[in-house]
Amino acid sequence: MKTRNRTGILSMATLASAVLMSSAADARELNYALGAPPGTPAHEALEFYADKVGELSGGDLTVKVFPLSLLSFAEMSSGIRDGIADMGLILTPYHAGEFPPINLLAESSMLLTLEEELEAGKEGVAFGAALSEFMMFHCPECIDRFEQQNQVYLGHAAGTAYGLMCDEPVMSLEDVGGKRVRVGAGNFARWSEAMGATPVTMSANEMREAISQGIVDCIALSSPEIQNYGLVGLVTDLTMAVPGGVFPFASFQTNQDLWRSLSDKERETLLRGAAEGNAAISWTYVEAAEESFELVREEGARFHEADESLVKATSDFIATDMETLAKQYEERYGLDNAEAMLDAFRPILSDWAARVAQVDSQEELANLYWEYIFSKVDPASHGL
Repeated sequence: MKTRNRTGILSMATLASAVLMSSAADARELNYALGAPPGTPAHEALEFYADKVGELSGGDLTVKVFPLSLLSFAEMSSGIRDGIADMGLILTPYHAGEFPPINLLAESSMLLTLEEELEAGKEGVAFGAALSEFMMFHCPECIDRFEQQNQVYLGHAAGTAYGLMCDEPVMSLEDVGGKRVRVGAGNFARWSEAMGATPVTMSANEMREAISQGIVDCIALSSPEIQNYGLVGLVTDLTMAVPGGVFPFASFQTNQDLWRSLSDKERETLLRGAAEGNAAISWTYVEAAEESFELVREEGARFHEADESLVKATSDFIATDMETLAKQYEERYGLDNAEAMLDAFRPILSDWAARVAQVDSQEELANLYWEYIFSKVDPASHGL
């Protein structure tokens, strides 16, 4: 009798162990490459995203984030294309020849200054969501460009508004003239040239060395990046009213081969996760902005207001830059519908500028991403 009981107990234990092993074997872990360092707002938001995917899938699908280790920003697009990473955050301006229509739209972000209903600090919140909606439903050529790189598009997020961060006071048009300004996208380069400065294009990972060695005098950047890239103590004078605009990211680019190997249920989980994740990135930047300001104030940095000459010159630039932008993309990349794309994007941007005015939390923003964008994407056809 005792032998039979012991055998029964062992059989049940063996069965339970087999079930657990089968469940673990069925679980699938995706690796996510991030070019930013650990502890940055993007990394913090992506850890939230990873937890959310695990929760939404009941543990059947998980994500492991690799900050500043698996791929750099410069390597990101080809690394996702070739399957080195399953997913990653792509800064599309770093890959100008691969993503012309996406970069055309990204470079229009100074239009945010014309949105009167938009609350200061929420520029990136509105722009990331507007790009996501436009690309998913109104820009088939954008989706095609990603597919040409063996990638599936899962939305955009964006940081906070860009300002000038310098090693001496810059408040007037005269002050900007002659300065070497680090930029990361074409719109900021054009603004610098229009103000009489010299734009210097370089990766975000090179900024610290550039300003510490005097290669650049100023950096056009959003405030949370001061801390993220070790610029505290190096940028001593900040003028945040100019140039304006934001830098959007294609946040959840996914290897297309991997995407096609997933079930419809797993793809739906990643779509729901993308709504949560894009909201988390944009909102985390909003919360990190003030913290960064306080940190540099404690280190003795000075904040300056742009004077009338610089504000007016910037406004005049924005008024004419959309036409310049369209012409440049038509001439350089053969986008014969560049002007029409920008015209079609404007009302969607205005809708989101008004929409996010009522948003007070990351959860509310995620709900809007889901309601207006990702719930309408078919997991059985998108990216297939």
